[in-house]
Amino acid sequence: MRTNESFIRDHKLSKIICEKIDQILEDGIVTHEEQESLIEILKKRLNDAQIEKKIGYLKTCVKERKNLGIDLIDLLDNAEAIDIIHNRAERELGITLNSYSGTYVHDPEIVFVSLVLIGMLYYDGVFYESVRKTYKNLYQRYSEQKVEGLIRTLLNNYRIKDDVTGTKTRIINVVLAGTIVPSYYLGAFFEFIYDIYKLNFDSDLPDDLYGEFQFVYDGLQNVMRSESDELKVNVTKKTYKLIKSTKQLITNPVYNDAVIKLSIIVVRLIDKYIWDKDNVLHNPYLKRGYEEWLSTINREKEYGHRSKSEQLRSCWEPEYVLNGNTVYLVPPIHRVKATYDYRNIRIIVKNEEKVIYDNYVEDIRKIIGGYQIKNPAIELSNPLGRIVYQLVAGNEAIYESKTRLHRNFIVFDERGQEQANNKDYSGTAVFCTKSKVDKLHLYFSGEAYCLSSYSAHLGDAVLVDDKIFNFSEMIRPGVFW
Repeated sequence: MRTNESFIRDHKLSKIICEKIDQILEDGIVTHEEQESLIEILKKRLNDAQIEKKIGYLKTCVKERKNLGIDLIDLLDNAEAIDIIHNRAERELGITLNSYSGTYVHDPEIVFVSLVLIGMLYYDGVFYESVRKTYKNLYQRYSEQKVEGLIRTLLNNYRIKDDVTGTKTRIINVVLAGTIVPSYYLGAFFEFIYDIYKLNFDSDLPDDLYGEFQFVYDGLQNVMRSESDELKVNVTKKTYKLIKSTKQLITNPVYNDAVIKLSIIVVRLIDKYIWDKDNVLHNPYLKRGYEEWLSTINREKEYGHRSKSEQLRSCWEPEYVLNGNTVYLVPPIHRVKATYDYRNIRIIVKNEEKVIYDNYVEDIRKIIGGYQIKNPAIELSNPLGRIVYQLVAGNEAIYESKTRLHRNFIVFDERGQEQANNKDYSGTAVFCTKSKVDKLHLYFSGEAYCLSSYSAHLGDAVLVDDKIFNFSEMIRPGVFW
C-alpha cells in the first residue's frame, strides 16, 4: 500500500517541490537564498494553478453560453495566461487540421476563448489579420482558407438568433459579442457612458447603478436595432460609435447583463476622475478606453472646483421634511421610460384613501432612454396616517409608495430631515404627533398635528403612542437577560 508521502512525491506537480526541499535540507542548513528559491517555486506553482482554474472557468462559461467579456477583463493584465490560451488554441486547431475529419475540434472552448481575446484586444473593423499574427505557426503550415474555414465552422456553432428578425447573427459578431466592446471602440463607449453620467445621473452616482443602466438600455431598444455601427441619440444630438454586436447584446435580455456590468465599471472610473480621486489603471483594455476618453474632455471647464460634499445626491424615495411649522412631502427624482406620454404624467398623494394632492408634473426633461421628472415639495396639512404617493401616466401607476410613508408620528432632526428610529443621533429633535406627549416641549399645535422639541442625547428613548423611539443603534426595545 502506498504511503501519503510516496503518493505526493510521485505526483507530477509536487515532485519538483519535494526534490527542492530535499536539496535544501540535505546539509542541515537553510540559507536565505534557498528560502527565496523555494518561495519562487511555490509562487510559480500557485500562479499556474490560478491560471488553470481561470481557464477552466472560462471554458465552462463557453459551454453554458455565458458572455466572457467581464471575466476576460480581469485576465488582460496577465500576459502569461493569454499566451497559454492562444498556444493551446493554436495547437487544437492544428491537431484538427491534421486529422482525418479536418473539422472536429476536441477542445472548441479554448479556441473560442482565444478568439474572443483576439477580438477584444485587436479588432478594429478587421478580424482575421490579428488572428494570423496570433496563430503565426498555424498559418505557416496551412492555408488561410483552411484555417479560417475551420474557425468559421467552429464559431457557427455559437451563433444565436435575433429575437426580432429571427435570423442568425453574423459569424464575426459571435466573437465581438463575447468582447462586449472591443478595445478599439472602448473610448467611444466611455463617451456614451459619460453622457449618461452627466444627463441621467447629474454627474453623481445613484445607489442602484444596475437598475439605472437597465432603465437607459430599455429606453433605447428601438434605436439599438439599427444595422449600422452607430447609435443616434436625439436628446444629446450626438451619434456614438457603438458596433452592431454591442447593440445586439443590449437588446437581448439574456445577454445585456454583461453590457450593464461593463457600463458600471466605466461609469465608476469616470466618477472617480470627475471628483478628483486617484485612478491608477494597469489593465490595458480599460486604460486604452479611459485615456482616449480623457483626451476629449476638460474637467475644469465642465465642473470647475466642486467638491463632493457640496452636491446633494438625488433621493429615490419620497421623504418627509419639516420647514418651520409645516411638514412637506418631497418627491423623488423619477426616471420614466420614453414609452409613456409625458403629457399625461401626474403625481397623486392620498391620506386614508382620500386624494389630498393631484397635479400634472411640469418639470419634465428628456434624458437618455426616457424622461427625468422633478416636482416641488408638497405641503401636507396632515402628514400622519396612511399617506400614499403615486406617479401615474393616465390611468397607469408607474410608481407607488404603498406603506412606506405610513406614520403614526414623525421625528425630525435639526435640519428638518426625518430621523429614523434606532439610529444614532444627538441634538434637537422635533416630534410631529397627533397630540401632546409628556416629556416633550410642545411649541406648535395645529388642527391635525402637534410639534414638540426634545434635546436628544445618544441612547435616549421616548415613548410615543405606546411605541419606543430610540436615539441609538445599540439600544433596541425587547427582553434583556
